Amino acid sequence: MSMPVAAAPGYIDAYTRQFSLSPADTALVIVDLQYANGVALVSDATGACSDEMQRATDKTFRHLFGRVLDTADGLAEMRGTP
Repeated sequence: MSMPVAAAPGYIDAYTRQFSLSPADTALVIVDLQYANGVALVSDATGACSDEMQRATDKTFRHLFGRVLDTADGLAEMRGTP
C-alpha cells in the first residue's frame, strides 16, 4: 500500500524542528517510521552546488529512500490528479 507524498506532514515537520534535522536526516526518519513508500524528493525544489551534485543526490535518494519527482508531478500527486 502506497502512502501519499505528504504522509503525516505535521508530525514529521515537528520532529524535524525539534531535533534540528537536515533534509537527508528527515528522509531517514521518514523511512524509519515506515513511510518509505510515501517518501519523495522534489528535485527541482532542492538545491546543490552543481548539476553533478544534484544528479548524484537524486540518484542516491532514489536508491536509498524513495521517489524523485519534479514539482508538477509532486503537486499533482498531492492533489490526487494524474
